[in-house]
Parts: sequence; structure tokens; C-alpha cells
Amino acid sequence: MIAWFKTYFVDVLKYQYFDFTGRATRTQFWFFVLIEVIVFTLFVIVATLISLLIKDSYLFFILVVYMIAMVIPRLAIAARRLRDVGLSPFWLFLVLLPYIGAFVLLIMYVLPSEAFQKAG
Repeated sequence: MIAWFKTYFVDVLKYQYFDFTGRATRTQFWFFVLIEVIVFTLFVIVATLISLLIKDSYLFFILVVYMIAMVIPRLAIAARRLRDVGLSPFWLFLVLLPYIGAFVLLIMYVLPSEAFQKAG
């Protein structure tokens, strides 16, 4: 298994699934997001190909289960990332604002860690 896949995805799911405390560095957060996008894309491709071959769409149920299972780890790592920046996890509610909320959160996710902000 590739080391970064295990470190930034498997270990996060295994040990920090419900962990909303602590901090997540930019590297941890963005590698988790990248790997999750890749895994989801592979799920979509495989489910589509198999569904086309057997002429049935029940495999998309697997995608729905995956998406539901990943909601909590996504929220947990986002909360830890916001805490690393020095903000409250309640800032996640910004995503409920149409258009601007997700953009503001993206900017917050890109900010350097609080430790670097205090040092500079």
C-alpha cells in the first residue's frame, strides 16, 4: 500500500473517524481531500462500467453508502483544519450560505497554521 494513502486516508478513517478535537495540518487536510476525490471517482467509474455490463443500476447504491459513510470524516477533518487555523469549527456552517460560504471556507482551509501565524 502506498505510504501516503495509508497515512492521509486510511489512518484518518481508522483512528479519527469521529474525532472533532485536535488539529489537522494543511497537508493532512488536502491529501485527505485529494485521495477522497480519487477514490470516489474510481467508485463512479467501476460502478458505471459494471452497471453497463449487467444492465442494472443497483451498484450505484454502493456510491450512496460511500457518500453517507464519508460525511462524518469530512466534517471531522474540516473541523480539525479550522481549529488548526485558529477558528472555531462552527465556521463550517458558512457552507450553508449560497455561493459565498464555500468560497470563504476554501480560503480558511488554505490559511497557514496558527503556530505559523503567531511566529510571523
